[in-house]
Amino acid sequence: LRFHPTGPTAEVGVTLALAALDAQPHSIRVSWVRDPGPETTLSLSGAGFERSARIESGASDCKLVELAPVTLTTEPQEVRFQASRPGILDYVEVLP
Repeated sequence: LRFHPTGPTAEVGVTLALAALDAQPHSIRVSWVRDPGPETTLSLSGAGFERSARIESGASDCKLVELAPVTLTTEPQEVRFQASRPGILDYVEVLP
């Protein structure tokens, strides 16, 4: 999913639904293909949590980012993924 800013800021985002196999804390892995240039901040937020990670500046390449554990439910819940710069969201994975 390629992200392009549509307004005056470079920030981009999308709302997703995530669920887990149980109600225990799980780390979240994000695969992000950054556009070349400055540092990018990725964030994921939902009911009762917000996690973020920074990707250093550099050339265009794919980065795997593991976010700190969050507690999800077995029912899909809405979460918001945001990036401070354009790029490609390859996948979001709830780790076991």
